[in-house]
Amino acid sequence: MLFGLTREQVYLRDMDFSINNLPQWLKAYCALITGVIFPLFNAPVEELQYRGYAQSRLIAATRSVWIGIILPAIGYGIQYIAYGFTLCAGIMYSAGCFLWGIGAGTIAHRHGQLLPLIFAHFISNLSFGIIPMYFILRGG
Repeated sequence: MLFGLTREQVYLRDMDFSINNLPQWLKAYCALITGVIFPLFNAPVEELQYRGYAQSRLIAATRSVWIGIILPAIGYGIQYIAYGFTLCAGIMYSAGCFLWGIGAGTIAHRHGQLLPLIFAHFISNLSFGIIPMYFILRGG
């Protein structure tokens, strides 16, 4: 329980995710987008944007590594509020992504490489894409 709410109340409320009435072609399209295309394109775009572009420029402009890491992490976390179906879930997504941003930013700064972060981000996205893809194609 979180704030007196069950896990279902925090994440879903009364959401209806039934896709049984959708045509099969639309289910397959949604599965392709969710399971393959999103993980493939999202990981490099976000890592290049937040760690490659914003972080490096902020570090150079402020001469502070921590400001350069924290500000993009905040932005990265804020964008994920929309992923929650409830405000509480959005805050939890945001907090988790903020922590990822700090960790990824620290790794990017210390090692000077984005490719390992892009790969880790891709694997993370893939795990969140494969599960919905399975349910979409299964029809439930």
